[in-house]
Amino acid sequence: MGFKKNQKVIVLEWRAKDAVIAEFDAGVGIQVPDIKWKGSFSSCDDDAICDALKNIVETTGNVPYIIGIIPRSAVIVRFIDLPSSDEDEIRSMIELQLEQHFPYAINEMYYDFVIYSGKREGYSKIALLALSMAKGDVYINAFKKAGIVPDLLTVSSWLQLSAFYSSGVAAENVCVLDIVEGNADISYVQKNTLLNSRSFSFEKEKNTDFYLRLKDEIKRSIGDVQEKDVVFAVLGKTFEIAKMADFFDAKIENIIKSKNISSDISLSLCGVSSLSDVKKVPDLLPCSFVSASERHDLLQGKKLSKIAALVFLTVVVTGVFSLFFQQFNRIKKYEVLLSSIGTEAKQLAETIEVLDLLDRAQQKQKISLELIYQIHTLIPNTIYLTALDYEADNTSVSIRGVAKSISQVSDLVLRMQKSELLKNAEVRYAKNKKNKDEDQVDFEITCLLSGAKK
Repeated sequence: MGFKKNQKVIVLEWRAKDAVIAEFDAGVGIQVPDIKWKGSFSSCDDDAICDALKNIVETTGNVPYIIGIIPRSAVIVRFIDLPSSDEDEIRSMIELQLEQHFPYAINEMYYDFVIYSGKREGYSKIALLALSMAKGDVYINAFKKAGIVPDLLTVSSWLQLSAFYSSGVAAENVCVLDIVEGNADISYVQKNTLLNSRSFSFEKEKNTDFYLRLKDEIKRSIGDVQEKDVVFAVLGKTFEIAKMADFFDAKIENIIKSKNISSDISLSLCGVSSLSDVKKVPDLLPCSFVSASERHDLLQGKKLSKIAALVFLTVVVTGVFSLFFQQFNRIKKYEVLLSSIGTEAKQLAETIEVLDLLDRAQQKQKISLELIYQIHTLIPNTIYLTALDYEADNTSVSIRGVAKSISQVSDLVLRMQKSELLKNAEVRYAKNKKNKDEDQVDFEITCLLSGAKK
């Protein structure tokens, strides 16, 4: 999904040292946006940012498409390979082992992922991103205070890639570089697949030390590939290109050739205008922005994570409980108006039955979250889970996954037997099979929740 033709697009971009708000008209191709506001991020408080954002949105007339851009340096990115190409299955694998990749608890971060084709058949390469809630809320509160629901909250590197993909630059090995206001982003792309993403800040002007640091970071990104075999895709700032040519043995390509590019313009901002499908970029919007999440679900087909869905369902159940409780009080208040004591008793019994069902539903959600957390802590990095199911009575649990050997499956069963929540773990099946040249074991383990009768 892209933007509607002639729709105004407003972008709030945070950088290492400042924040800018830009505007452009959608549907006219890649372009240099108009900077509407700029402030120092280190000294500018949230009120200044949200007041500027609110004023700019109100003066656009029609409803604009609103995007927030978080700096690459604010997020942690991990690249992993998973034995699946199905998005739902990949999401399940990631959610069951998320805390193994990041230094945050699952309820202390915002996260998303982007799927790329893997080098091995049956595998996908995943760019997995996480933003701590402590950092994320700094950005999110600017929208909340302005009373604005954004359509997308993404990361600078992926918009830089959008600009590159729209530029027509053709090369097997490409480093997309964005250098602006004390921050440098580096994205290494091989055959149109993102392989590495790095970022660093610098305090001084772009002197010799800066370019030597940039050279070192690029080397870390491209690995064994020779610098002369890489094309540098950059924003067309002539003075920077001339300086870079003195330090690098690589071809340098202008992504945007324009004389109107000031030092305030980043490649990320230009990349927004070339964004054709928002599903190709990560979205770190939390589920608290319900209207934005619902709009994304309907227009993009993007599903909430299972964890978020459980939390959302708990909120819904609580809301329904409240409504039934109000209805119960209303029945009691106007019971003198009921024409039949028998009818009143029947309605009251039905209400109590529904409330009991709701109470059990809430307890089920609590058990679900505890179960997912317990399973997550038991799974080693060498095992990928593909499914986690339990029966409606909340007693029988089944997990399926892929291991490298039978012994790993046996070890997992022993670990489950020692769990406080699980008991009677048994291997239902463990099948050896070949995936390309590698051996792997598909397995299913069943067990009971503690306190359940076998």
